Amino acid sequence: MMAPSDSFNMKNSHKAVVLIEVILSIIITAVIVINAMIIFKEFHALSEDEFDIELHKLELRNTQYFLEKNITTHNKINKIKLVKQTLFYDNHLLLKNVSEFKLYEKYNRHFVKICINNQICEEFIF
Repeated sequence: MMAPSDSFNMKNSHKAVVLIEVILSIIITAVIVINAMIIFKEFHALSEDEFDIELHKLELRNTQYFLEKNITTHNKINKIKLVKQTLFYDNHLLLKNVSEFKLYEKYNRHFVKICINNQICEEFIF
């Protein structure tokens, strides 16, 4: 038969093991939550950057279609002007944040190169 003090020691050792398990569970959960938050933050930042890039690509594509229509049908290439990183066509806003703009004619074709925010560059031939 066990002495009462042995039973008391077993209960305390069982409580100690449970307490250690709870502490380890809390630590593991905290590490998982912190890592998940870091990954989510990086994913969110990446998706914002990708969204901005795709938006700029869409703006460039719209500009291409607009210029194609107006240059090929109306031949008004001289109405395009760049003023302080803003592209205008016939004094109407066409595109913002233009970091580079080149326009030249060669072999009876019009070449237009446009870069937005030094990130995305496109060259169009009309």
